[in-house]
Amino acid sequence: MSGPYGGALLEAAAKAHQYIAFSTPPHLQAAVAEGLAWSSERFTEPAAALARSRDHLAGALKAEGFVVLLSEATYFLCLDLKASGITTCALEFADRAVAEYGVAGIPASAIVSDERATAFCVCGSPSLAPCWTWLPVGWEGRAD
Repeated sequence: MSGPYGGALLEAAAKAHQYIAFSTPPHLQAAVAEGLAWSSERFTEPAAALARSRDHLAGALKAEGFVVLLSEATYFLCLDLKASGITTCALEFADRAVAEYGVAGIPASAIVSDERATAFCVCGSPSLAPCWTWLPVGWEGRAD
């Protein structure tokens, strides 16, 4: 943003977004209270299924030569682009991945100050594994 208030305005908007995006609405608080009364066994299999999907995605990405950052208790895996030989920034990498391969990633810089990582959601089914191995080693922007 340019102009005399650009930086301050952007900072205020970012803070407001952070609050809105991560605040818990009252009806969700009631749902969480209800869920806390449920047996922990109710959550065991869904958590295990997500862990299997995470491990499957991580394995597929590592098999393609990507460096996958440690991830626990999250829906996302992050690739270390620099360590994976990717010479473009995370935003360009994510834009190109969608345009050329139909695979969406989130540049970590959208969430934190990190230009080296791109996040991929883990919630997919293992049957989608062919979609996870989409970036060939010879891809322009990736060091061989």
